[in-house]
Amino acid sequence: YATAASLLHCQSIKFEPAELAQLCWQVKQKYARRDPTDAKPRVLASAKAGFAFLHDAHSLQLDPLVINPRWKLFVIDLAEPKQFLESAIAQRTIQCQTAAKALGVSHLREVTLKQLEQEKNNLEAIIYKRAHHVVTENARCLEMVDLLAGTNSQKLAGCFAASQTSLRQDYDVTTERLDLWVSQLKTAFGDRVSVRLNGGGFGGSIVLIADDKEAPIIQREIQTILPMAQLLAVESVGGQLTKLKN
Repeated sequence: YATAASLLHCQSIKFEPAELAQLCWQVKQKYARRDPTDAKPRVLASAKAGFAFLHDAHSLQLDPLVINPRWKLFVIDLAEPKQFLESAIAQRTIQCQTAAKALGVSHLREVTLKQLEQEKNNLEAIIYKRAHHVVTENARCLEMVDLLAGTNSQKLAGCFAASQTSLRQDYDVTTERLDLWVSQLKTAFGDRVSVRLNGGGFGGSIVLIADDKEAPIIQREIQTILPMAQLLAVESVGGQLTKLKN
C-alpha cells in the first residue's frame, strides 16, 4: 500500500485510500497467498496521527485507539531475516484450529481462560500452549486499549512483558537474539519501558514504549546497550517514522 500510494502521489494521481487498500489486499491474496485476515493495507489507508488500531480478525473491523501523547514509541530492527515464517505460521494455525475443535468451538476467541484450564489435561501439551497464548493474548489486546490511552507505565510494561513471555514460552516465535535484546533492555530499564516482539516473530523487530520526557535519555542508553541495533522513533503525535543515527 505504501509503495502504491507513493507512486500515485508522485504522479499527482488522486486515489481513494480505502479502495487502494482493497486492491493491495487482493494482490497479496492472489500472489503472496497471505493470511486473509491481514489488516495492514487497511490500517495504512486509515492511519491517523496519534492513533493505533484494534483489529478484529473475525469481523475484520478496525477501531481507532487514542495513544496518549506522553508515550514515545520506538522500533528496534533485529537485523536478522525471518526464516521459515510461512511454514511456521501455517503450523501454528493448524495447532490453534486443533485446539478449537477439541474445545468444541469455532474460534479460540470463544474460549475463556477458565474453560481452557478445565480442559488442560484433555489436550496435548503443545496444543494447550498454543491455545493458552491465543486466549491470554486476546485479553491483553483488549487491556491495551485503556493502557495506550492512559498514563500507567507500570501496567503497560507488565502487559508487554506478559505478552513477550507468552510469545516465547507458549507460541515459540522468538529468536535467541530477540530474547537476549529484550532481556538486556528490561534489565537496564525495568518498568520504565514496555518492550516486546513486533510482528509475527522469528526475527524482525522489537517495539518499545517509553515516557516522552525520558525518551532522549532512553534513546542514548539503548544505543549504548545495543550498539548494533537500528533504532527508529515513531512520532505518535505526528505519525512519522524517523531513523535515529547512532
